[in-house]
Amino acid sequence: MIKIGYKMRAYNPKVVGGKFIIFSVMNKQKDGTTAWLQVMVNQDQSTFGLQHKEEIKILKISGADTNEYKGKLQFTLFAEIERLQFGVQPTDELSETETQVLLGISNSDLPF
Repeated sequence: MIKIGYKMRAYNPKVVGGKFIIFSVMNKQKDGTTAWLQVMVNQDQSTFGLQHKEEIKILKISGADTNEYKGKLQFTLFAEIERLQFGVQPTDELSETETQVLLGISNSDLPF
């Protein structure tokens, strides 16, 4: 079941038309089969750079639509999401030590 407040992973996010991000989410059925669903969100500061398999939480569902693709019915949700912690976010500030480790330099390499 897909529901407001549920946590799930975003698979294969893509920017569409420069304004939206579309990605897939997986929904396990009671019989063990897997169904895939598309989710479309506005591309803004909170969703920019969404990564493959990043954990998200659905905050609001504003609509739904169906279409056919290669003979199969697809279902798309239009939603607002919250990104949950996944690695280092672009807005996170790195400490001097973390930066040195990432760059592969040590204190003895620095001129000051």
